[in-house]
Amino acid sequence: MWIPGLDPAGEPGASGDRVTMLYFRELGNAIKRKHGCEAVRLRTASVHEAFRDAVVWDGAVEVFALLGHEKAKCCYAWGIPRENEADGFDVVTVLEIPPVTSPESAVRAALVNGKAPPRSCATSTAA
Repeated sequence: MWIPGLDPAGEPGASGDRVTMLYFRELGNAIKRKHGCEAVRLRTASVHEAFRDAVVWDGAVEVFALLGHEKAKCCYAWGIPRENEADGFDVVTVLEIPPVTSPESAVRAALVNGKAPPRSCATSTAA
């Protein structure tokens, strides 16, 4: 599961707490820019999706409550590291509007719409 500041086992690195909090803040800022409302992080969900016995997604999805959005009360967001991880990451956001009702369905919707490349390798590039 890729979250900046966490090692592969999900434990904070030397500066992990600070880096992880900055990552969460950037996701919230991206939600505000893209959807025009405030976002409050609720939790992290681990999502593993397979298709025909192949892993197509294995990662962390952040769950945010939305304040003031006209249609959605929740948004799912995650970062995808760029090819050169030093260049940062791209943010994917998916509003909780049916048929999206969970972190898992948010990942499926993003995959179907080409907005989230497979996460079976750590260095995916965003479309």
